[in-house]
Amino acid sequence: MLENIVETDVLIVGGGLAGCFAAIKAKERGVDVTLVDKGYVSRSGQSPFAGSTMVFNPEWGHKLDEWMDQVYRIGEYINNRTWTEIVFKDSYARYQDLVSWGVEFLKEGGEPDRPVHRSPHPFGAVSETVHWYPNFPDVLRKQVLKVGVKILDRVMVTDLIKQDGKVVGAVGFPMESLDFYIFKSKATVICAGSGGFKTLGYPISPLTFDGHAMAYRVGAVITGKEFIDTHPTRADFPGYRSSPRPFLEDPRHFLQFRLRGKVGEALAVNAEGKKVLRRGQSWPMWLELEVEAHAGRAPVFRVDPQGRKTLLVAGAAEGMSTHATDGIWPINTKCASTIPGLYAAGDSLGTMWLGATYSGFGFASMFACVTGARAGIGAAEYALQAERPTVDEE
Repeated sequence: MLENIVETDVLIVGGGLAGCFAAIKAKERGVDVTLVDKGYVSRSGQSPFAGSTMVFNPEWGHKLDEWMDQVYRIGEYINNRTWTEIVFKDSYARYQDLVSWGVEFLKEGGEPDRPVHRSPHPFGAVSETVHWYPNFPDVLRKQVLKVGVKILDRVMVTDLIKQDGKVVGAVGFPMESLDFYIFKSKATVICAGSGGFKTLGYPISPLTFDGHAMAYRVGAVITGKEFIDTHPTRADFPGYRSSPRPFLEDPRHFLQFRLRGKVGEALAVNAEGKKVLRRGQSWPMWLELEVEAHAGRAPVFRVDPQGRKTLLVAGAAEGMSTHATDGIWPINTKCASTIPGLYAAGDSLGTMWLGATYSGFGFASMFACVTGARAGIGAAEYALQAERPTVDEE
C-alpha cells in the first residue's frame, strides 16, 4: 500500500454544484484548494440531473415577500426563514457567476427565459426559474481548473481527521488501486450530497449519508435523520430494479401515482375507506400520505375517475432528506459546523430553508450554488488565519 499525502489549505469533499462553487470561491480568496470526488467532479450526485435554477431578482419584478410566502405556505410554515431569505437574496449573484463562467441559458427575445411553474401549485406559485443547456457540468469543471483548483477524481473519502478538537483533514482511497490517501487541511468542506431512507422507486443510490456520517463520527451535530426520501412508486410497478430509468419505458412507473388536484379535493382513500383531502402543499399529496400513515390509516389508494384503486407506496415530506433539510447543522451563515475547521454546503448542509416539502423548481440547484459559495468563502477565511496542522501519525 502506497501512502499519498496531500497538503492543502482547503479540502472540498464532493464535486457537484456545491463542491464546485465552494472550490472556486475558496480559491478566489487566495488559498490552496483540493477538490476530491468519489466519482467525476461536475458529474456527481444529483447535479447532472438539474436542468434549471431559481433566480430571484427585484429588477425582474420579483417581490421578496411573495417569494417568501410561497415557501411558508408550501413548506407548512416550518422553514428556517433566515436561510430562505439568504438563498433568495444571494441567487442573482450566483446566477451572474454561472453566466460569467460560460454557462448558457435559454433565452426569449434576448433575455433569459423565466417561466413561472404554476401547474403543480394549487394556490399558484410566483417563483421563476432559468434553464441551462446540458453542457453546464463541463463548464463548471473547466472553471474549477481555470482558477487553479487541484482535482482528484475517483477518490473515496471515508473519514475526517480530528485533532485537538478541530478537523484537520481526511483519509480515503482511490477506486483503481490499493493506495491510501491522507489529506492534511486547515479547513474541510463537506459537499457530499444528501441521504435519506429511500423508498423503492427513485435512482439516488449514490446518496448514502457518507458526508453526514463522517461529520457525525467526529462529533458534529447533524439533523434530519428521522425523515426518508419520499419519491414514491406504485406497488404494481416497484420501479428501478430492471432499469435505471423505467419511467422512460413505461410512464406508469412515475406518472400515475402523482396526485394533482385542487385544495380540498379528494384524490385518494385511506385503509378505512375514508377520503384523503388535499391540504394545499405543492407536490402530489406526499404530506397527506405521511399524515395518514402516521395516524395508522395506511395503506392509501389512488382512485381514478372510473373508481379503480391503485395502491400507493410513499411517505414523508419531500423536502426532508433530499434538499437541504437533513445534513450537517450550521452554526452561522458561513456554513460552519459545530466542529472548528469543518464546513458544509448543498444537500450536506441541514438548513431547513424549505421546511416540510420542496416548494419550487430549481430551488435545490440554487441552494447548492449559494451555500457552496458561502462555505468556500467561510472555509478560506478560516484557513487564512489557521496554522498548518501537524497531524499525529498514529
